[in-house]
Amino acid sequence: MKKNVSTQEAHIRTLIGIILLLLALFLIDNAVIKILFATIAAILAGTAFLHSCPLYTLMDKSKQKIAPDTNTSETTPSTPMPEEPVVQTEEESTVTAPVEEETTEEKKV
Repeated sequence: MKKNVSTQEAHIRTLIGIILLLLALFLIDNAVIKILFATIAAILAGTAFLHSCPLYTLMDKSKQKIAPDTNTSETTPSTPMPEEPVVQTEEESTVTAPVEEETTEEKKV
């Protein structure tokens, strides 16, 4: 069964279930409402204990924080690898400085 109820929500469900059960046992006189409250309390306690709610499954909703799967056998590089290695030629390695030409033109003016 897939866990789709967070721990905090499970605590809230447990608390509400206890309150409804106490109301059903001690304060409510109507038998139908007693059974209804006791049933809801049992459902809330069950979903809190199992950390799984069938309604969440039907709605495809999850409050459970899922850690990223780090046990994958495939590793994907963060940057794409080039298909061929980049080789710098001698022409590209020597930098021609157009700055020298500008400085000589500036001297003429």
